[in-house]
Amino acid sequence: MVSEEGCRVRKKAEELGGVVRRSVEDGGVMRKEMDSFVAQLLDHRMWQQGQAYAS
Repeated sequence: MVSEEGCRVRKKAEELGGVVRRSVEDGGVMRKEMDSFVAQLLDHRMWQQGQAYAS
C-alpha cells in the first residue's frame, strides 16, 4: 500500500538528491567550497613546514 505522504516524501527526496548531486559536480557550489577548504589546509601545512625548517 502506497500512501500519499510516502509519495510526497519520495518525490522530495529525489529532488534534494538532484540538488546535492549538482552541488558536488565540477563547478558546483559544494565542490568549489571543498576545493577552497583543501587548498587552505594545504597552504597552512606548507606554511607550518616552512616554520619548522626555519627554526
